[in-house]
Amino acid sequence: MKKNNMKSIGILTGLWLLLFLNCGQRMAAQIRNKVCDTIPYEFIQEKIIIPVTVNGIKVKYIVDTGGRTGTMYDAATEMKATAAGYMRISDVNAQGSNYQEAHVQNVSIGENYKIKQLKTMVLPKNPFFTGLGVVGILGGDNDFKVLFDTGAGGFLLYSTEDYERLSDISKVTNHGYGIVAAGITGLGKPVDIKKVTVPPINIMGKEFTNVGSTTTVMNGSIIGVDLLEYGKVIIDYMRRRFYFFPFEEGKTDMGGAPALWNVSILPRNDRFEITTIWDSMKDKVAFGDQVININGTSLDDCPMSQMAVEDIMNAIPGDTGYIIVKKDNQEKKIEIRKEK
Repeated sequence: MKKNNMKSIGILTGLWLLLFLNCGQRMAAQIRNKVCDTIPYEFIQEKIIIPVTVNGIKVKYIVDTGGRTGTMYDAATEMKATAAGYMRISDVNAQGSNYQEAHVQNVSIGENYKIKQLKTMVLPKNPFFTGLGVVGILGGDNDFKVLFDTGAGGFLLYSTEDYERLSDISKVTNHGYGIVAAGITGLGKPVDIKKVTVPPINIMGKEFTNVGSTTTVMNGSIIGVDLLEYGKVIIDYMRRRFYFFPFEEGKTDMGGAPALWNVSILPRNDRFEITTIWDSMKDKVAFGDQVININGTSLDDCPMSQMAVEDIMNAIPGDTGYIIVKKDNQEKKIEIRKEK
């Protein structure tokens, strides 16, 4: 049998275990590149049991593509698992319970499929598991879902949660603090922001390398409308999927982290304020400082909208400009610049 291709682990036939590369190596909406490996397994009490190495510790897991990954406490401790919060799940009887979550490192399944970090529930000692000689269940929850959003500008909006999952293979190029953007309910709260270059993204056989993005506070990562520059997109509403047909085969270099102004300005508190500050500006301005002029354009008559102030910022020629900040009835001219 074959599980759907958004799962990271699926039984194909016989001794073949089909492993989809979509967490530790590449993230994709639909993955074509696969790793096929021959892995010896045991079939005991109608359970498929395979050998797995976790952080140098050789163990056995039940393969259950319909379940969540879980590891008994003693084994998780031996694997040097690190705490990752709590979660609530329901079993086949619809009975729910809270479980601690943990991260385990350097997971190897067969010779070819390796995961740098895997999230697992921490389970109490279970006589069923110990009787089978396993430490837990290897579930089908190790996937990386990406939404294609025609309302989102840019190519990639990278969620903070996904960055944390892939932090060891995502390169941070800059740090900031502030409000990501204005939503339908207004401005969000200021948060820590990172500018990153992410691992290669493979969408239906088309590989995008050197992809840059800033982290967002959304629930998941988004592929934005800029994807349409590289191919045709078919949206399948019924199956909640999208399909991508690239104009050209081969790799496309996306240029790395985006070049952005080292401050962002949004309408806030009935005026224009600095709402994002990148590292190079953190000693020159403060979050909430009022801005009255952008590179010679007064904001007195500017509409109170994100689009209006961004149009002014985008119209600045070159990579340097200035803003005038008003604080304590004093006006100060401050140079700004675009940077990666």
